[in-house]
Amino acid sequence: MAGRMSGTSPLAKTRQEQLIQLANDRSRKGRTLLTTAVVELFSGKSRLFTGSDYEVMTDIIIKLIDGIEKTVKAALAERLADEPNVPRKLALHFANMESSIAFPILKNSTALRDPDLINIVMNKTREHHMAVSMRAILPASVSRALVDRGDDGVVKSLLENKGAEIDDKTFEDIARRTNQDSIFSAAIVRRHDLPKSVAKQLYWAITAALRQDLIFNHGIDEDSIDNAIEDVIPQMIEGIEEEKSAGEEFANQVERAVRQGELGDTLLALLNATQIPRFTTWFATACHLREGLANRIMFEEGGECFAAICKAVGIDSQSFLAIFILLRQGRLGDKRVPSDEIKNVSAYFEKMSTKEASALLKRLQRNPELLNAIRALDTEED
Repeated sequence: MAGRMSGTSPLAKTRQEQLIQLANDRSRKGRTLLTTAVVELFSGKSRLFTGSDYEVMTDIIIKLIDGIEKTVKAALAERLADEPNVPRKLALHFANMESSIAFPILKNSTALRDPDLINIVMNKTREHHMAVSMRAILPASVSRALVDRGDDGVVKSLLENKGAEIDDKTFEDIARRTNQDSIFSAAIVRRHDLPKSVAKQLYWAITAALRQDLIFNHGIDEDSIDNAIEDVIPQMIEGIEEEKSAGEEFANQVERAVRQGELGDTLLALLNATQIPRFTTWFATACHLREGLANRIMFEEGGECFAAICKAVGIDSQSFLAIFILLRQGRLGDKRVPSDEIKNVSAYFEKMSTKEASALLKRLQRNPELLNAIRALDTEED
């Protein structure tokens, strides 16, 4: 370990020695200080080290945590799960631990990539699968792996997750596993993105099983049941279409606000009325991003990505600054937003062209994980 430390800066060596001392301190206070020190190192507030320093320190921390008690590992995983600057290598190390420790990392950490999650699903336990199924943003490839490997409880959790993307083939596979006794039958019916063809297949399968039960166990007339089914199924399908139509109308409403230059005023009005969920929905719809990703962008440190997206969708500088300050006040508990932060994000907004902002937004729409890459690049530049 000493040889590895020789290539680091003096400041990094000092911090490493402090971490080793804390790891050797078996007292409750020592464990608390160790957890706090590791979290602060990757909180984004520490700009003292180079990329190579962080790499070496990550390796040292992994060695240290392997030797500490389970309760301390669990506390550390809980604290690191929401930190966007945690190294992928460290997040992966926690994610492969037993489920009671890995759960918060698997559920919340943005450091993990899609292949990491798929590998976890393929090789770890049901409890690991459940944590992955609850992530705020879940791409179709990971959903596919969960359905292939997960039990009914995991599938139910996946279907209830509005941030989970599920492709048509995966829906078809779930539908084939569905009957009136399936614990996820109600969850799949409630999915607004359920393909119409799958919905028809699903409703007929469930009602066919119900029909057999009513005929053989309750002696109900076959013709009466068949007539009822023929009346009900089209109504169910029509209900799905109406929900989709309502969603499309809302999207059209947002698009009109963007075209007419009214989006900034609308978003500002929603914030002033403390309608945060509606604000997030409007913002995400205008940007054509999932709400989970939009929410992360709204509250990211520095606000540069949020500024660029606001520029891309035509929000003027005055409205943007007002929105930015209100969001920051909400995150800080109504505390005053630092003037330097406002000045920096305002300068960034003015400097970035609409063309550059639109290009960034398009890249985010294609690849949500780009946000992690942007954060990593910003950290390296600092």
